[in-house]
Amino acid sequence: PAPSADTAVADAVAPRPPGSLEAVALELGTAVDADGRVAAPSERVRAGDAVHVSLVTVGDADAADLAIAWRDASGTEIDADEREITAAGPAVHTFSRQPEGGWAPGRYEAEVRIDGESAGVRAFEVR
Repeated sequence: PAPSADTAVADAVAPRPPGSLEAVALELGTAVDADGRVAAPSERVRAGDAVHVSLVTVGDADAADLAIAWRDASGTEIDADEREITAAGPAVHTFSRQPEGGWAPGRYEAEVRIDGESAGVRAFEVR
């Protein structure tokens, strides 16, 4: 039998499936605003700066795994953080790092993953 008109309309307006979390912005900088979002994205930081990475997501997830890997210029992971989140609609997720004794001069990168899939990489330089 053909689907009824009611079924066709319901299918057309169905909400996103649970777990449809999508990254829409990934920013890196040295200050965050009241919402936890990077206030002024920057690729250059000073040795004593705390570095913040904010991931803006849309969508819904009953449980999603967010992870960040901090790497030096050679690609070696120097730090990592992971957390499980729930989300409904737009949200900001922030990670921060400030090494004891400060950052050594050089190039670094931060990669954020959602459920194991890369949500983006941001490179930065310490001078």
